[in-house]
Amino acid sequence: MEEKDTVSWNIIFASFSRNGKIELELWFFHKMPNPDIVTYNELIDTFVKSGDFNNAFQILSSMMPYPNSASWNTILTGYVNSEKSRELDGPILTQTCNNMFST
Repeated sequence: MEEKDTVSWNIIFASFSRNGKIELELWFFHKMPNPDIVTYNELIDTFVKSGDFNNAFQILSSMMPYPNSASWNTILTGYVNSEKSRELDGPILTQTCNNMFST
């Protein structure tokens, strides 16, 4: 690859995600020079789809400057699709709603 821009990095990153290569995806994430919001959202989606909501929230909280609505929608969709929607009452739902409407 002659020019390694964010788009090319994200395409490679997404291919790891879609093929279930979480360890390789994490390794690649840490090697990326400038991960962007798309990169973070893809990583959140990977953790959510694997049922690892703790790591999904960890990535979400580490996003700078802040997560966007797509980030929060990924978390909410993951809960609904994994039948964990009952867990959304209380602190998780409050945090999610507060953050969605403050960005």
